[in-house]
Amino acid sequence: MDSIWAAYERLYTTMTIKYSIRNSQRAKRLQLRVGARAEVEVILPRGMSQAGVPAFVAKHRDWILKTQTRLRSRLPQTPELHQSIPETITFKACCNCWQVQYRLEPGLRSALSESNLLISVSAGDENAARRTLQRWLSRKARSYLLPHMTRLADETGLRFQRLSIRSQKTRWGSCSSTGTISLNRALMFLEPDLVRYLMIHELCHTRQMNHSSRFWRLVEGFEPRYREYERCLRGLTLTVPAWVNYRPDR
Repeated sequence: MDSIWAAYERLYTTMTIKYSIRNSQRAKRLQLRVGARAEVEVILPRGMSQAGVPAFVAKHRDWILKTQTRLRSRLPQTPELHQSIPETITFKACCNCWQVQYRLEPGLRSALSESNLLISVSAGDENAARRTLQRWLSRKARSYLLPHMTRLADETGLRFQRLSIRSQKTRWGSCSSTGTISLNRALMFLEPDLVRYLMIHELCHTRQMNHSSRFWRLVEGFEPRYREYERCLRGLTLTVPAWVNYRPDR
């Protein structure tokens, strides 16, 4: 009887809670993470089967729903927020502000003129405008973040192999065991001090691939205010403009 109820509970949870699965080389056990926009992620240790994931999610169902309710209450209540396209884009990281103009003319393909951020799209095609802006953001992020990361690596003596600019939903950055650092393009919307701290954080992972006390001592050696910055980062993903990570339903 218990096994039947357990199977039912797993099925019910799977139907009511949507979640993604991310494989991790660092994780030692199954973990749950609820992002700032209430998305659920299961972190699976490398080599572990996914067979136990539904039961794991079901076990923590009450906590997940409670956390999602709390986070969703903090989200902006603007109608159709996910469909918005910006009129201005402000990069706090480099203190630049761009005006965005749209020329809606039938037959024109999505294009971008960087002199004044003029987006030309076919009439009413907001998705094309967003995709164009997202590609432009990725280019801008790389051109700004790579030189800063290189200078910081020289300053700290912490070396990385490659820098990747990505569109991460819940993480500001990551570092692989091969020394490849991935930074979220949304860092462009953070204050310069926070961007610098996040770079130091990931550079320290090139020596310590964990969050042990040894790792935090290394971080503190380069940034004594790291605890303050960690507190500042909580919930900041909510401040990233919706168009940055928006994907239309397919």
